[in-house]
Amino acid sequence: MEDLQGSKRVLWLTRRLLIRLVGAMVKAIEKDDAGVFESDAFHHLTQHSAESSQKDEQPVVVEDVVDQWLINRVDLTVSKDTLELIMFRDEERLSLPLPRHHAKQWLGIMSRLFRIADWPYSGWPIWLEVDSSTEKRWVH
Repeated sequence: MEDLQGSKRVLWLTRRLLIRLVGAMVKAIEKDDAGVFESDAFHHLTQHSAESSQKDEQPVVVEDVVDQWLINRVDLTVSKDTLELIMFRDEERLSLPLPRHHAKQWLGIMSRLFRIADWPYSGWPIWLEVDSSTEKRWVH
């Protein structure tokens, strides 16, 4: 992660924590549109819109000496426009506010990475399903 001032931090999240976070984020996004006719179709369209507007960016390059955090807790704060991830390393915390559009982009990225890594997870909603022909690559 790189903040606006250029400070870099490596964040490590376990698969177990990611699964819980993904589930909570999906639930928060779907809750706002509960009862909307054809909400799966609506979410699929907004997901496609979010992913198609995503810009390719260069990966953050980190030096050997950089602050690394093993995240042991994530709190999710939900507002009308934003999902805020508050990540904890013991008592230290950092905040990552994600406008809903960016939260959907992040969920799409996680969905693809789970498939590439062959991590089983049956909690992906229908509207977040990606093409199964996605190229598999090694990730670590």
